[in-house]
Amino acid sequence: MSTNHTNDTIVQAAETVGATLGTIVAKANAAKKALLPKGKRIVKRAKSSARSAGRKARSAGKSSLRRGRKQSAKLHKSASRAARKARKIAKR
Repeated sequence: MSTNHTNDTIVQAAETVGATLGTIVAKANAAKKALLPKGKRIVKRAKSSARSAGRKARSAGKSSLRRGRKQSAKLHKSASRAARKARKIAKR
């Protein structure tokens, strides 16, 4: 009977240790899951904001180039008109 009692005690202790370890692992996994999505979201937001800032900078640069081209084209047209008028006047 003492061998059976000893075996029962060992089995009970092993089950307790196993249950405790299982609880610890479950809590660790829950903590990991609770922390990781927030970290992933932060990384995603940082990456997306960097991409959007790059797009905004590129579009701003393109629009300023377009504006600059338009302005220079207008100036070129007005300068060429003035030059034509001056030539006409000079020919008279």
